[in-house]
Amino acid sequence: MKDLGKRAKQAVLWNTGFNVFRDAIQFGIMLILVRIIPVAEYGKLTLLTSILGFISIFSHNSFIAHTIQIRDYRDVCYQSHFTAGIVIQLVAFLLTNVTAFVMRYLGGGAQVSSVLHIVSLVFILELPCGLRRKMLERALDWKKMRILHAVGIFSSSLLSVLLAMKGFGVIALLVPTLLVPIPFIVDLFLIEKWRPTWQWSSAKYRGAWSFGLNRIVSDCFEKGKQLIQTSMMTSAMGYTVVGFAGRANGLGVIFCYKMSFQLLFAIYPIMTKIPIASERFRRVAGLILRIVAWSVIPVAVIFSLLSSPIISVIYGSKWLSVIPLLPPAMAFAAALSIGLAAYRLALSNEQKKCCLLVDGIIFIGTLVCLLTLMDKGIRVLMIGLAVNSVVYMCASFVVLLFGRGTDWSGIKNAMFPPVIGVGVACVLAKTAFGLLKIIPDSFVFAVIFGMIYITVYLCALRLFFAKQLLELVVYLPGKSLILPILKFKTTAN
Repeated sequence: MKDLGKRAKQAVLWNTGFNVFRDAIQFGIMLILVRIIPVAEYGKLTLLTSILGFISIFSHNSFIAHTIQIRDYRDVCYQSHFTAGIVIQLVAFLLTNVTAFVMRYLGGGAQVSSVLHIVSLVFILELPCGLRRKMLERALDWKKMRILHAVGIFSSSLLSVLLAMKGFGVIALLVPTLLVPIPFIVDLFLIEKWRPTWQWSSAKYRGAWSFGLNRIVSDCFEKGKQLIQTSMMTSAMGYTVVGFAGRANGLGVIFCYKMSFQLLFAIYPIMTKIPIASERFRRVAGLILRIVAWSVIPVAVIFSLLSSPIISVIYGSKWLSVIPLLPPAMAFAAALSIGLAAYRLALSNEQKKCCLLVDGIIFIGTLVCLLTLMDKGIRVLMIGLAVNSVVYMCASFVVLLFGRGTDWSGIKNAMFPPVIGVGVACVLAKTAFGLLKIIPDSFVFAVIFGMIYITVYLCALRLFFAKQLLELVVYLPGKSLILPILKFKTTAN
């Protein structure tokens, strides 16, 4: 168990470092690309990624994910996974190309069909890449995994800029992602010298098949929801409006959702090794919910308050239409991030059927929003989708409570302190600027406002919720530096 705790800290450390590197690279590349690539190209990107995401539901990844669920340390039959994966990925590859061919005759779809043909190669590359990723995840070898991933992202980012400068539009946004799997493939075949033997055992694959089918149904709700939403919005509002909405949601993904996703990505293989519904599981789940909520709620609020200077600086003048869309986008991302944490914890707690029910509820909620709010404008629609995201968060909490994966104190300690802290920070920061008669509409004043806001938020947590804060800090990398800053005793455990 001590070794498992050590591995958990290493997972957080390596994934935190990787996230900082990746987000810095992607944020910097985004600042360049949004000034080169037209708005409509981002609308095309949103449509293409929705199509690929939906087809990927039926890919090999849904089945090989079962290798992480196995709680004991018996061997996993990777050979059977690879043999089955050949068939599955070829079907996904062909389905993508058939879709691209049909799109040539569907009005606006003809503009993106050729790009879809090219990126269909991702399904071929993803088979060995996904296999190697799961090998590293199961071994908890985060160092190698994150180094390989970083190499792929860096190469992809460079190619994106080069293609964008040559005027390739949506191709520059999507095609370079084909480079990301390459380091994993090289490591699998050339470094590890792994070779397929084409072994097949239906008995050994039965568990993966059952788990994969469950995940496919779940992903049909999630990815189908995204595809329907994007298709309806594109048809009713056009690529440009969808591009604006996509950029607002993009900031929510970068600064809220990715934090939750990557933390759960690192911790999930460890959670599957802890006995389900145990006291230890509940304690760890409570800490995970806390760190996600305490991080994303203040970020979502400050981005909403400072939407004008943030959009002006990050995206530039041609993207000013994103400003009124940023608050609902950040609310959507924050609720989705917290909901994802609870959902993934419930999944690791072997609550697959309950998670499937949550997927169905949110799918229906999204359809209701699209059918009733589409004609009221993009901002009203995004507010409705944000409310639906809050429903997803609450439903995930209920499922996790039902499975005894957490308790009410875990949820209360996750949600109550950041709401209080954010409220105090907003009041004091706005009061200070009000007394000075300053409006934080410029970048400099926005930075000052943000610094006051974050400082007051942390002080509020330290003053009113010291015990809960200390329980988090002792697990963070660099705790020896953080503890004295927060006036905690360095000997605290």
